[in-house]
Amino acid sequence: MPSIASSYAGALTGSSVQLNPGVVASHDGISPDVNLWFQGKVVNYSCNNNDGGLCTLKGAPGKGVLYYKPYPAIGTATFGFLIFTDGDAADGGGLYLYLTNSNTPVETVVCSFIDNVADTSGGAIRINGPGSSSWGLVVKGCTFTDNLAGQANAGNDVYMNGGSVDFLECPEGYASTVGTTLNLGNMGFTSANSYTCLKTCSSSQFSVISTSTCLSTCPQNSFVIAEQACQPCGHSGTTTSTGTTSYTGCTCMGGAYLTSQGCELCPIGMTTASIGATSIDQCGCGLGTYLKDGACESCKGGTTAAVGATLLEQCICPLGFFTSTEIGACASCGCDSVTTRRIGSTTSDQCIKLVSTVEIVAAFEAASNNQKIDLTPETVDAGDEISSGAKFTFQNKAASFSCSQTDQNNPSSTCTLKGATGFRVVYISNTGGDVMAFHFMTIRDGDKGYGAGLKIFNSHVFLAVMRFIDNAGGTSGEGGAIFVLCSATYRLSLQGCTFAGNTAQTGADIMQKMATDNLTIEGCPAGFVTGLAGGGTGTPMNNDSDSTYVTVEGVSYTCNSVCTTTGHSTDVGGATCAACPAGKFQLWQGYECQVCQGGRYSMSSGLTTCELCPVAKYISDDNT
Repeated sequence: MPSIASSYAGALTGSSVQLNPGVVASHDGISPDVNLWFQGKVVNYSCNNNDGGLCTLKGAPGKGVLYYKPYPAIGTATFGFLIFTDGDAADGGGLYLYLTNSNTPVETVVCSFIDNVADTSGGAIRINGPGSSSWGLVVKGCTFTDNLAGQANAGNDVYMNGGSVDFLECPEGYASTVGTTLNLGNMGFTSANSYTCLKTCSSSQFSVISTSTCLSTCPQNSFVIAEQACQPCGHSGTTTSTGTTSYTGCTCMGGAYLTSQGCELCPIGMTTASIGATSIDQCGCGLGTYLKDGACESCKGGTTAAVGATLLEQCICPLGFFTSTEIGACASCGCDSVTTRRIGSTTSDQCIKLVSTVEIVAAFEAASNNQKIDLTPETVDAGDEISSGAKFTFQNKAASFSCSQTDQNNPSSTCTLKGATGFRVVYISNTGGDVMAFHFMTIRDGDKGYGAGLKIFNSHVFLAVMRFIDNAGGTSGEGGAIFVLCSATYRLSLQGCTFAGNTAQTGADIMQKMATDNLTIEGCPAGFVTGLAGGGTGTPMNNDSDSTYVTVEGVSYTCNSVCTTTGHSTDVGGATCAACPAGKFQLWQGYECQVCQGGRYSMSSGLTTCELCPVAKYISDDNT
């Protein structure tokens, strides 16, 4: 069926084309306003639905379904047993008829017009023609459902600007069921009805509503609604097989819920959290909106964590933004690669700067105090040209660093800072009252007498899931991995850190010259399994202190994320994992899934990034 546009181009005037059941939603390349554009001749179309299948013509955002200008005309143009759906045009979202002064009658026979929208008039059909009323459009046994025109009294279903229109019951051989009263515009008469047509079949066969078919069993994606009638689930609802005997066998897609008549769309602006909704109560405001006075109100530049928000306070900020002083509003972290680790950030200090590892020193110099800097995984061992004694010297402010690696269980994917002969790796001094933090990084191969890996002077420092490997304090040095010299007002906290192969005369791992109560060594953070380096009872750390303090003992920890590289912890700190679903992505291993934002989408589960939505497509309510 996707050849419908080319079949029209090759057809003779007055010919008939039988379509195979399927869905056509692609643009025909002729007009930017509609998906199918037919003009200059009369060609009749009908769905070849002998197997109960349906022929569906779909529009798209900004595109109507079909534009038809049958000129010059030979006989009546007929559209039979077709579904016109999801059109979105200025006028005539489903079908726009441009009729000339010639005798060009058009019939729509047992067609369905569903979910079509027009900005101005004729949500389903707009007729444009001369003043003559002797010919025009005949609507025979057609169904109209959930069509909408933007202007008042402009015909949600049909609008006529010249010509004529007749609404008739189902054709011969079909039983007619009168449906809802149509919403008409500029018609000159008061009312007409939607009809449901049911073909008359033998006692051993089923008829499919609004098709020309008699079958031995109801086709897939339909169900038995009466003794001999099959009804489509509707609104893209599906069944697992043919012969479904009850509406309960239909599974509704996102944005629809199940009723005894099949799938119904949620109210305008609402959707469902997933497929398979069975009640209108499962409809809620879509992502980025919340319920206010019975309607869905947009968050002020923000989003929501899930479908169904009912309060302004449930609006949260997307990646790269944090909560501003106004409730529900978001302020940008700024440009220059500044973002946030997850949606829902509430303060500016949750903004992070994304930089290459080799830019670590320049990023620190440019950062404001308390800014968070995220590094891309790689190894850097170049000098920072600040200090002759350390590769990286950080002083006088407390910007923090974290590695944005995707596999925290694999040391080769971390950000690694290396020393060299005669150089320690990192020196931190005088950060003031703020905390400088390092996460998910490896410090190795330092070579200096006091703190070959890390030297800390009068600073608050927090180290989480760090690795200190093969740092050498020398035969007369102290603190092979860490040397800390701080007054009583400063603290050093370690959480889930690994120590291996470090050496020094005293305190191969930590040399402590600070108050005992100000140094803490703990296990792994939430979202990680706490292991012990070396297995068994693990490897005790080699720590020491001068005579003024009591040495703080500790154990070298190995922290493994509870999940694989494509999994997130579904219970923080636990061991239950699941792949992030479609519409979301996982920024860091073990962390919660994030909603795709900013015109991005993900079509499958287990992804670590979202892709930009391409031109001529749009993102659905579930971000796919």
